[in-house]
Amino acid sequence: SPEGIILEINEIGAERLGLKKEQTRGKNAFDLFDKELAQLRREKAPLALASKQVVRWEDERDGKHYANNLYPIIDEDEVITSLAVFSADITRRKKVEEALHHRIADLNVLNQIGQLVVSAMDMPVALQRIAEIISGHYQARYSHIILQEDVEDELMVLVGFDRESGVIKPTNLDISLGTLPVVNDVMTTGESLVISDPRSLSSPPDVRDFLQEHQIQGIMLIPLRIIGAVSGILVVSHDQPGRSFTRDEVLLVETIADDVSRTIEIARIQGQEKKTAAAEERSRLARDLHDAVTQTIYAASLIAESLPVVWERNPEEGFRNLTKLRQLVRGALAEMRSLLFELRPSALDAADLQTLIVQLGDALTGRTRIPVEVNIQGDSNPPVDVKLAIYRIAQESFNNIAKHAEANQVFLDMRSDPDHVKLSISDNGRGFDLNDVPEDKLGLSIMSERAEEVGADLEVISSPGQGTQVTLTWHVSDSSLRSE
Repeated sequence: SPEGIILEINEIGAERLGLKKEQTRGKNAFDLFDKELAQLRREKAPLALASKQVVRWEDERDGKHYANNLYPIIDEDEVITSLAVFSADITRRKKVEEALHHRIADLNVLNQIGQLVVSAMDMPVALQRIAEIISGHYQARYSHIILQEDVEDELMVLVGFDRESGVIKPTNLDISLGTLPVVNDVMTTGESLVISDPRSLSSPPDVRDFLQEHQIQGIMLIPLRIIGAVSGILVVSHDQPGRSFTRDEVLLVETIADDVSRTIEIARIQGQEKKTAAAEERSRLARDLHDAVTQTIYAASLIAESLPVVWERNPEEGFRNLTKLRQLVRGALAEMRSLLFELRPSALDAADLQTLIVQLGDALTGRTRIPVEVNIQGDSNPPVDVKLAIYRIAQESFNNIAKHAEANQVFLDMRSDPDHVKLSISDNGRGFDLNDVPEDKLGLSIMSERAEEVGADLEVISSPGQGTQVTLTWHVSDSSLRSE
């Protein structure tokens, strides 16, 4: 009733109030909620009575989220006779929204750090900013980038960030790896470690005093692999009781640690190469990062922002958008990893061929929304020069699909054994006449040259309206390649 007396209620509504259906009739609805929630609802009822319009709001009780709609019921004399309240449990939607917001925040962090890696002219400044971004994202007390010195395994803080005092400048620590068993284990095994009780650490008195004085409650230690070897650690610590680092947080910081390692490597490469060549390469990668990753993240952000409304109106459409968002996120991460491989050729050499090819497919999907169906059989790795040739040919094939094919499906099939690799990439796009390729379009000729250099066969099949298929076949041709 307009006075708040319950006239009728369904069983679910009564159950949410902790009563049987017959027990609720005649009771004042406001008396069945706690004081704060009751006051909120008392404020909503007069709004509906005064405006004769629906009033909507969300609230939380007993750990669940509800979307509420209060409708005035008006008789033929325009008099409000009663109020109808519809309350929907939106807890699942809220959890999806929260997870999406976290995921978008993680992507933005990766994007910011990726931009720093490819565009920063000053390595110390870039690392300072990375440490600050990490601290802000995780609400950390400290973030430190620590490197191992060549002399007697001593450690040095290359850069860090203190939530209270700001940037920490390079500092030589009077501590060796031998006196910090936990740090030594991480650098020896190359495995990340989360310490939930720093008080249990076996450490020098100075370190123990520091942890107690700053009330450090948890520490994350992530190895830094520089030029193929663990040469330092990325340390993130918090001072929040009851908080613990999650597995997803560790995985994200491991990705950031790779970026930190590459930043240090880039600085060393820049000292060995001509400045002009390095600047040109940074500019190219910065453009690629903007064109590929930033645009994908922007698209993902738009979907994430509209998803709650879509989900409430049409859960099936919301789920489809969620699937699309996951695809965009996966593609953005793959595109970023591909660009970072370009920054560190040694990492490209070390990666297995299957991972590289799948990553290219994910990047294409993230960039163009074209699904790539992947079928890989066998897990052997050919010699490095053959692997790089196959990777570059696949990369050029995907670039051609993105730019010219107008396809809506791509198929990738790769079969390999120790003596043989066969890669086939096909699309259902518009195709082209192989006899009518302009001379200035060098993609096909470059692919042919790469295949010829490693003794592989390359076949391109295409015709207008029939899509395109690129097939590369490589066999071990002599004992020298077999021994490699």
